[in-house]
Amino acid sequence: MASRSEATVEATAFRPWNKSPEKRGALAPGFSSSPRTNVIYPHPSRSSNLTCVELAPQEIRTFFVTAVAANRRRLFQTDANANLLLDLFKDDRAKGRYQLHAFVLMPDHIHVLITPAENVSLEKAMQFIKGGFSFRLKSRMPVWEDSFTKRRIEDASDLNAHRDYIHANPVRAHLCDRAEDFPHSSANLTGAVDPMPAHLRA
Repeated sequence: MASRSEATVEATAFRPWNKSPEKRGALAPGFSSSPRTNVIYPHPSRSSNLTCVELAPQEIRTFFVTAVAANRRRLFQTDANANLLLDLFKDDRAKGRYQLHAFVLMPDHIHVLITPAENVSLEKAMQFIKGGFSFRLKSRMPVWEDSFTKRRIEDASDLNAHRDYIHANPVRAHLCDRAEDFPHSSANLTGAVDPMPAHLRA
C-alpha cells in the first residue's frame, strides 16, 4: 500500500495545472489560456489511497477540443470515414454521453465544442469519440494521436468565437468557399448539434 506521501505525489501528478502548456494542449489562434481548465481532480483519501475522482461543476464543463489523426493521416477526406464519425456523434448524443455544440471534420483532425454529461469526464467523453471511431473503423494502423488539446469555454461570446473558428476552418484550408458548403461541419449539418448550454446563456 502506498504511503500518504506517495499517494499525494500520485494525486498531484494527475492535476492538469501542474502540466506545462505543451502538455495541457495548444490553443486556437487568437485565444488566451484559462487557469480553470481542469475537468477532474483526483485527491488522496484519509486512508492514504487514491480512491476518489470528483467531477468539476457542470457550469464550467464546456470545452473546445482538437483531436488529430495518427501520423496526420487524412482519414476524414473519405466520405465513408467521415460519415462513420458523424454516426458515432449521433449515437453518443442519443445515449446522453455528451452534448455537441459545433464540429468540423478536417481531413486529418477534428475540432469539437463539447459538454460532457454530468457523470462523464472530458477524458471519458473523448474516449467515447476516439475509441468508438477506432472500433468502427477497424483499421490495423493507429487511428489517433494519443492526446488531445482542450480549452474551457468561459461564456457565450467565447463559445460563439470558437464556433466561428471551427466553421471557418475549411474555408481557411481552401476546401470550400463558404463554411456552410463544407459537408462535414455543423455549419452545414445544423440539425446534428445541441444548443448552447443553459449555463452559458444565463
